[in-house]
Amino acid sequence: MKLLFENWRRYLNEWTAPQYSMTTDTTLVPRVDTEPAPEEEDIGAFRGHQVFQGSTEDPWDGVRHTYSVISNDGNTLAALQVVAHEEGVRVKYAKKEPNINFHMSEFYEWLLPHVGAIYSDPSQTPEGEKIWQHLKKAGHNIQPYDMPGGLMGGWKLVK
Repeated sequence: MKLLFENWRRYLNEWTAPQYSMTTDTTLVPRVDTEPAPEEEDIGAFRGHQVFQGSTEDPWDGVRHTYSVISNDGNTLAALQVVAHEEGVRVKYAKKEPNINFHMSEFYEWLLPHVGAIYSDPSQTPEGEKIWQHLKKAGHNIQPYDMPGGLMGGWKLVK
């Protein structure tokens, strides 16, 4: 144990960051119809598709809100799960079906007036990082933020 405490820096190079992919190991749940479920609310239209908001209790984060983009034939095109955070919401999960005619960053832009501010999760998949890079390149107001305790939090999108 003493050697571990004395030489811990040597072990940092042995660790490799895990590689995540939400495009190959997760799928969106198909919907039965285009009407919101009893626990969902229709909050508007994004690029001609309905957007529903649903909420569930999460033992760690409190209430988790899910925003779903629904096609005219009832398929879920994209889903975004968020939790309340400071002046807005923090992204917990973002997923878009491939070959859909919009970028997830465009959905973030559309959702922004509904939630106040959007914060990235401190840990992101490569796909999640691309969303924030696209928002930065498009000239949006992206600010770095730190979590309580001084840990790097990620990014904050504001109007």
